[in-house]
This record gives sequence, structure tokens and C-alpha cells, in this order.
Amino acid sequence: MLVTVEEKRQILTSLHTTVGDESPAKRPKLPSQAVSGLQLQDMASTNTRRFFQKLRLEDGFLDADPATWLELEDFRTAAAFVQGIAVINDHVERGVALIQEYNRRLTQDEEQLQFLLQVVSRHRAEFPESRKKTVAAGAAAHQGQEH
Repeated sequence: MLVTVEEKRQILTSLHTTVGDESPAKRPKLPSQAVSGLQLQDMASTNTRRFFQKLRLEDGFLDADPATWLELEDFRTAAAFVQGIAVINDHVERGVALIQEYNRRLTQDEEQLQFLLQVVSRHRAEFPESRKKTVAAGAAAHQGQEH
């Protein structure tokens, strides 16, 4: 996605005028429909400079007009660094790592692996809310009925 100079100016306006939380969440929890309606300038605030500070990147270019950013060394350095950051989907990565670890430790038999994957798939379809919290609540309720 290419960001226009005008969009960058709007982001800078938000960066200087929108006051961010004093203690922002490390991982904001937003419903996907809330995120889909956001513009880039909606995500900038006075906290935005912290991103550059945490990564030890110069942020002086944020005080210049975006039309001149390509001429500024600190912008080019920060842009090169940010473009090198890998985007990770934690849930997918954990799932892949779990299967790889299982393959490495427990089975080398493809048929056994396929059977296990089918069992897990059926279990998820039959018990869609089988999260640790839900199972623990059910177990506690069951124990309460026994006494």
C-alpha cells in the first residue's frame, strides 16, 4: 500500500494533536469490524514517537514536511528498518509449531498423523467452545453438583 504525501500530512496532524493513552495496551483488542473502518491517521497519536524511541530510530523526519522525507537520512534508515520487520500471525505460528513439534517427537507415521488431525478436527466441530476457561468452568460446575 502506497501512502500519499497528503495522507502522511494527515498522520502527522494526528501525531501532534491526538493525545494517546498514558499506558497504552501492548496488544490492543479491537473487533475486526472496528479495525476495518480505521484510516492510517486514526492510528497515530502523541504516543507514535515511542515506536521510534523503542527501536532506537531517529524520528526527526516527523518534524519535516512529508514531501521532503525521501531526502532525509533518518527517514531512509527508519524506512529500511521497518520494511525488514516480519509480520507474524501468532495463532497460525503456534499451530504450525505445535504440529511440527508433534511430528518431530511423537510420530513419523503419516497415517497416524492424518488420523490425529481428523480426530482434532471432529472434536473442534463437536465442541467449538472447548477452550481451557470453558472446560475449567464446566469441571467446577460438575464438582459443585457432586457435593
